[in-house]
Amino acid sequence: MNIYDYVFGVSCGQVQVQCCFHDDTKASAGISPDLQYNCFACGAKANNDLTFIKKYFNVTDQKATTIQSVLANALKYTPFKNKVTAEQRNYLNSIGIKDEIIDKYFYCQNNGKLILQHSWNGLPLGITWFNSPLLSNWNAGFDKYKYAGVIGGLCTPYDDVCTYNSILITEGEKDMLTAKSFGIKSAVAKLGGARTPIIGGVNFDNKNVVIIYDCDEYGRQGAIKDAAYLIDKHACKVKVIDLGLQNKEDLNDYFMKYNHTVQDLYDLIKNTPEFIIPPELKLSKVDRFINSLSTEELAELKLKMEEKGNE
Repeated sequence: MNIYDYVFGVSCGQVQVQCCFHDDTKASAGISPDLQYNCFACGAKANNDLTFIKKYFNVTDQKATTIQSVLANALKYTPFKNKVTAEQRNYLNSIGIKDEIIDKYFYCQNNGKLILQHSWNGLPLGITWFNSPLLSNWNAGFDKYKYAGVIGGLCTPYDDVCTYNSILITEGEKDMLTAKSFGIKSAVAKLGGARTPIIGGVNFDNKNVVIIYDCDEYGRQGAIKDAAYLIDKHACKVKVIDLGLQNKEDLNDYFMKYNHTVQDLYDLIKNTPEFIIPPELKLSKVDRFINSLSTEELAELKLKMEEKGNE
């Protein structure tokens, strides 16, 4: 599995696809057998799948390598699936997750673990094990959520990032699933928690984003950093929502503990001003330019600067 499987549904070979870097309707881009990418309309190029990942998600070489490795091993995290048990369904219902959401995203492993499956275009993107003390197979040796094969910072369900022009991002899966249960179809969760930097990508370009993280210091600081990134890198319009709850409470508490309605949330969003990046978080034009270069382009730039310095 590689990035082209997820974006275009093809692995390699001399194939033509609609370019993801501009509004393409004519299959203007080609993918070669050695995983090079070239768009004949907008000029987007990638020497291999790693370079494509860096360009597509706007990440560093190190992060691109991590994503490449996760995608290559993604099929490991698709074990035989059973329907959730009655106990697991009752637990999920009790925390605000409705049956139609359970049936769409959850399954039970043969070992009894309650699993949330992440995917993109029908392909696996890792799993989250819901390890709750309210379940009979609870393991006290692990955190309440345990991840396998996920990409930290990526939003799930990623298909919804691709589909909707307005996105609501929560800090965790429980909040996202609760929001969907209350009818907010465009809700997604950032994997890895508030302290993990968000991965944007071309699918976030120019979108309207609402960020609702947990009511604690990590949640507030993480929301500010992610908002600044999405505005600066992807020209998003962003609102960062303060739910006004107690320390460590979240969107699930907003609905379940305090009995707020979806309309209450929409009113709160409407009355929240658009986020403005603090000066200390703004990237300079030089930093923005350097971050956009591939390893090969950086090496070429460095060589040119050295040659110029020797003149």
